[in-house]
Amino acid sequence: MTNNTAENNKINSNLYESLVLWFNPYNEEEKSLLTDDEYDIKVGVFPYFDYEIATTGQWLVHIDIDIDFVTKAKTRVRTSYEVSCSFEQLFTHDVLNLFYEKAIELSIAGFNDRYQKLDAAYEPLNAEVFSEHIPRFADDTIKQFITRKENDTFFLSKEINLIKIPKNDFFRFIITATFVIMDEVLYNNKSFNLQHNQEVFHAVIPSAHYYTIRFNCLDILEEDVTLVMSHNIAFHIFVDFAIQMLLDRHLDTLMPGFLARGFNTEQQQKFIKFATQFLDESRKHQKEMEIEFGNLDERYDWNAMIK
Repeated sequence: MTNNTAENNKINSNLYESLVLWFNPYNEEEKSLLTDDEYDIKVGVFPYFDYEIATTGQWLVHIDIDIDFVTKAKTRVRTSYEVSCSFEQLFTHDVLNLFYEKAIELSIAGFNDRYQKLDAAYEPLNAEVFSEHIPRFADDTIKQFITRKENDTFFLSKEINLIKIPKNDFFRFIITATFVIMDEVLYNNKSFNLQHNQEVFHAVIPSAHYYTIRFNCLDILEEDVTLVMSHNIAFHIFVDFAIQMLLDRHLDTLMPGFLARGFNTEQQQKFIKFATQFLDESRKHQKEMEIEFGNLDERYDWNAMIK
């Protein structure tokens, strides 16, 4: 953890980590499809946020910054802070302005570093150009928090509603295969309409929340995973999404990317079997225990929505 500690209104926060989630240069086909309005934007900066309770009992606040430098590249950088305070203390302009300022600085630096490796003549972006947007970003975050906090106070609690996933071959396979499939449909395979697919999926699971759950689930490669209730519900949605992609019209489009990652036909059939078993057992357990945390029988018709 970086020893970069700030105090504001008796709030202690540490910069926990900053990492580039993805970096995608424009190809010639994508450039040819840009509209005049998109060209006029030049550089777009778009914020997202999420939060969770860390294993230390402190809050982890995640600020995701998307940068779209039209004709050059798009990227998303996540900056995370470990914070000791209450909800009400955290979601104020004084605190969030500082968080966004640092997140934008690190995101621009990440973009500049990667694009300069592609184009030595590239003139780096200056993070200060975007500082005027910070109060609006903070204001939007506070408004979103107000709509979320009642449910989140309950669903994110680590004192109740914990779901433990053991680090065994069964769950490691389900989790890793689920994200191989989702990566292809949402982010990697340009035979799909990736922007459309991200929009329809993230209308159900917001993108910042998706990345938080993804990172927590993939910890299973190293250790047992414990999910809070909201993350467990979302993970079931992820698994159902992945099963549907293997059972309908999209499989031929997905196959080249799958084979490149070693996810062959035999493993695909194994995933369908294991993942279906996992969902069936979860639904059965929910009914037997009369657990009220969302209806796991409710399904989205992802194949109808994905393009």
